[in-house]
Amino acid sequence: MEIGGRGAAMVYVEEEEAYFDAPLDKIWRLLQAHSRESAKIHPQHTNQRGRQVGENVSEVSWEEEIFGQRAMTKRRLTMYPPLGWTAVVLEGPLVGSKYFVYYAPRGDRTAVFAVGDFRSPAFSDSNVEAAAKSYFDRTFREDTAYLRTLR
Repeated sequence: MEIGGRGAAMVYVEEEEAYFDAPLDKIWRLLQAHSRESAKIHPQHTNQRGRQVGENVSEVSWEEEIFGQRAMTKRRLTMYPPLGWTAVVLEGPLVGSKYFVYYAPRGDRTAVFAVGDFRSPAFSDSNVEAAAKSYFDRTFREDTAYLRTLR
């Protein structure tokens, strides 16, 4: 991992279409569950805190492992039901990053897309991209697992 010395790295990341095996209304129940069950949904996010700052806007923070080191992150999330949600990273190794996760109904399934402009004052471009893709992949797997528990 390259750290420091180069200024802020910036990388555009686009995750291709993936699918949740659930209809769109169930995906929104999953998103709502994050405010109550986030520790169950994403167990490696420790010391989680959140607060509502607007009608569809919240700020959340947690500690997680990035490249073998524990790091605190804080994000502002804005929900746009039923289209998707945006995140702005306010603190942490990826501070200044912005991304959008959006959904498209496909019958009993829901397509999910993620795009973002990721940056870091601490990581090289390749590490910024790896951190963003790892985050998208991991949270998708964890959300998928939790979806199976929703009725």
